[in-house]
Amino acid sequence: MTTDTTTKDTAAGAPAPGSVVLDARGVTMRFGGLTAVRDVDLTVRSVSAYKRTCTTSYG
Repeated sequence: MTTDTTTKDTAAGAPAPGSVVLDARGVTMRFGGLTAVRDVDLTVRSVSAYKRTCTTSYG
């Protein structure tokens, strides 16, 4: 089964489409002696609508 959902952001005070909502630079994540990621840069921008596809299998 596949479900497609489109949602529009209509909340008051929502960020403008395309504006940066999260900006992280030089992120490193370690678990004990294991370095999972090193010096990662991440920028997340807002969108006015998105489409999510979810596939579910029933056995």
